Amino acid sequence: MIGRVLGRGTRIAGLVRYLYGPGKAEEHRDPHIVASWTGETSSLEPAVTGPGRRDFRRLIGLLEAPLAAQHEWLRPDLPVYHLVSRASPEDRILSDAEWAALQRIASAAGIVEIALNGIIKRVDESRS
Repeated sequence: MIGRVLGRGTRIAGLVRYLYGPGKAEEHRDPHIVASWTGETSSLEPAVTGPGRRDFRRLIGLLEAPLAAQHEWLRPDLPVYHLVSRASPEDRILSDAEWAALQRIASAAGIVEIALNGIIKRVDESRS
Protein backbone atom coordinates (compact mmCIF):
# COMPACT_ATOMS: atom_id res chain seq x y z
CA MET A 1 0.00 0.00 0.00
CA ILE A 2 1.33 3.40 -0.96
CA GLY A 3 0.13 6.41 1.01
CA ARG A 4 0.75 10.11 0.58
CA VAL A 5 -0.60 13.08 2.50
CA LEU A 6 -1.65 15.80 0.09
CA GLY A 7 -2.16 18.33 2.80
CA ARG A 8 -4.61 19.80 5.22
CA GLY A 9 -7.28 22.35 4.57
CA THR A 10 -10.44 24.02 5.78
CA ARG A 11 -13.03 23.18 3.14
CA ILE A 12 -14.70 19.77 3.25
CA ALA A 13 -16.96 20.84 0.38
CA GLY A 14 -13.98 21.67 -1.82
CA LEU A 15 -12.37 18.29 -1.24
CA VAL A 16 -15.60 16.36 -1.89
CA ARG A 17 -16.22 18.24 -5.15
CA TYR A 18 -12.61 17.67 -6.23
CA LEU A 19 -12.79 13.93 -5.51
CA TYR A 20 -15.98 13.57 -7.55
CA GLY A 21 -14.51 15.66 -10.38
CA PRO A 22 -12.08 14.48 -13.06
CA GLY A 23 -8.95 15.13 -10.95
CA LYS A 24 -5.89 16.96 -12.16
CA ALA A 25 -4.99 14.40 -14.82
CA GLU A 26 -8.33 12.65 -15.40
CA GLU A 27 -7.35 10.11 -12.71
CA HIS A 28 -10.73 10.10 -10.95
CA ARG A 29 -12.65 7.34 -12.69
CA ASP A 30 -15.81 5.91 -11.18
CA PRO A 31 -15.52 7.87 -7.92
CA HIS A 32 -17.80 6.47 -5.24
CA ILE A 33 -17.92 5.93 -1.51
CA VAL A 34 -16.63 2.55 -0.34
CA ALA A 35 -16.81 2.95 3.45
CA SER A 36 -18.56 5.12 5.99
CA TRP A 37 -19.08 5.60 9.70
CA THR A 38 -22.42 3.75 9.44
CA GLY A 39 -21.18 0.81 7.38
CA GLU A 40 -23.71 1.71 4.66
CA THR A 41 -22.65 3.69 1.60
CA SER A 42 -25.36 3.89 -1.06
CA SER A 43 -27.49 6.45 0.79
CA LEU A 44 -24.45 8.71 1.15
CA GLU A 45 -23.70 8.92 -2.56
CA PRO A 46 -24.50 12.38 -3.95
CA ALA A 47 -27.59 12.27 -6.15
CA VAL A 48 -27.06 12.66 -9.89
CA THR A 49 -28.95 15.79 -10.94
CA GLY A 50 -28.04 15.92 -14.61
CA PRO A 51 -25.31 14.95 -17.06
CA GLY A 52 -22.06 15.26 -15.12
CA ARG A 53 -23.78 16.96 -12.16
CA ARG A 54 -24.33 15.85 -8.57
CA ASP A 55 -25.98 17.31 -5.49
CA PHE A 56 -23.33 17.25 -2.74
CA ARG A 57 -25.28 19.18 -0.09
CA ARG A 58 -26.41 16.20 2.01
CA LEU A 59 -23.00 14.48 2.03
CA ILE A 60 -21.17 17.71 2.82
CA GLY A 61 -23.63 18.48 5.60
CA LEU A 62 -23.08 15.05 7.15
CA LEU A 63 -19.31 15.40 6.95
CA GLU A 64 -19.37 18.91 8.44
CA ALA A 65 -21.78 18.04 11.28
CA PRO A 66 -19.21 16.68 13.78
CA LEU A 67 -17.05 19.75 13.32
CA ALA A 68 -20.01 22.09 13.68
CA ALA A 69 -21.03 20.30 16.89
CA GLN A 70 -17.70 21.07 18.54
CA HIS A 71 -17.13 24.24 20.51
CA GLU A 72 -15.33 26.69 18.27
CA TRP A 73 -12.22 26.76 20.48
CA LEU A 74 -11.92 22.94 20.14
CA ARG A 75 -12.07 22.91 16.35
CA PRO A 76 -8.77 22.32 14.57
CA ASP A 77 -7.54 25.13 12.33
CA LEU A 78 -7.18 22.72 9.41
CA PRO A 79 -9.82 20.01 9.88
CA VAL A 80 -9.63 18.50 6.39
CA TYR A 81 -6.94 15.88 5.93
CA HIS A 82 -6.44 14.51 2.42
CA LEU A 83 -4.59 11.21 2.46
CA VAL A 84 -4.27 9.30 -0.79
CA SER A 85 -3.57 5.58 -0.64
CA ARG A 86 -3.34 3.16 -3.48
CA ALA A 87 -2.20 -0.33 -4.20
CA SER A 88 1.23 -0.70 -5.69
CA PRO A 89 1.12 -1.02 -9.50
CA GLU A 90 2.27 -4.63 -9.27
CA ASP A 91 -0.52 -5.50 -6.80
CA ARG A 92 -3.88 -6.78 -7.90
CA ILE A 93 -6.87 -4.42 -8.02
CA LEU A 94 -8.62 -4.28 -4.66
CA SER A 95 -12.39 -4.65 -4.38
CA ASP A 96 -14.61 -2.08 -2.67
CA ALA A 97 -14.95 -4.48 0.29
CA GLU A 98 -11.16 -4.68 0.62
CA TRP A 99 -10.84 -0.88 0.54
CA ALA A 100 -13.58 -0.70 3.20
CA ALA A 101 -11.65 -3.17 5.37
CA LEU A 102 -8.55 -0.97 5.05
CA GLN A 103 -10.64 2.01 6.17
CA ARG A 104 -11.76 0.12 9.28
CA ILE A 105 -8.15 -0.75 10.10
CA ALA A 106 -7.01 2.84 9.57
CA SER A 107 -9.87 4.14 11.69
CA ALA A 108 -9.14 1.69 14.52
CA ALA A 109 -5.48 2.71 14.42
CA GLY A 110 -6.46 6.38 14.72
CA ILE A 111 -5.17 7.24 11.26
CA VAL A 112 -8.54 8.41 9.93
CA GLU A 113 -9.69 11.49 11.81
CA ILE A 114 -13.09 11.56 13.45
CA ALA A 115 -13.98 14.89 11.82
CA LEU A 116 -14.05 13.16 8.45
CA ASN A 117 -15.98 10.21 9.83
CA GLY A 118 -13.68 7.66 8.25
CA ILE A 119 -15.12 8.02 4.77
CA ILE A 120 -12.88 7.00 1.91
CA LYS A 121 -13.35 6.83 -1.82
CA ARG A 122 -12.17 4.49 -4.47
CA VAL A 123 -11.11 6.36 -7.58
CA ASP A 124 -8.74 5.30 -10.35
CA GLU A 125 -7.29 1.84 -10.02
CA SER A 126 -6.52 1.31 -13.68
CA ARG A 127 -3.02 0.22 -14.50
CA SER A 128 -3.02 1.42 -18.09
